Amino acid sequence: MKVRPGRIYEVKASEFPINVAVEAKGLPSCQAFVADSVITVGDIPVGTDSVTVTESDLTKSYTVKKPSKQKCDVLSTINGFFVSTATAGAKYVVTISTSTGDTATTKMSVPVVNPSIAVLVFRLS
Repeated sequence: MKVRPGRIYEVKASEFPINVAVEAKGLPSCQAFVADSVITVGDIPVGTDSVTVTESDLTKSYTVKKPSKQKCDVLSTINGFFVSTATAGAKYVVTISTSTGDTATTKMSVPVVNPSIAVLVFRLS
């Protein structure tokens, strides 16, 4: 997996499935919500793939499946909500792990207006 700016992750077919964990830091619970993955080819949506989320008090995890298209982007959107009493240091830490053992992290900080949104782009080429 190659990490590019803008939360773009260049991956190979062999790196799927990709596991994503969203962990609340400095928050009483994990109020992150994950949308179904959207598959795009040339910036045109061509399908969706449902995700199943497992959760504990502070973490939500899900798996991004290998798409049927060979050259495409798989978009994974996470909406992270923060309580009104959240301190400036509160955040969601997103850990991405490929099936080949590569990992990457990104974070979602306290927004001016809820939610903080992260769009992860898994670029399959």
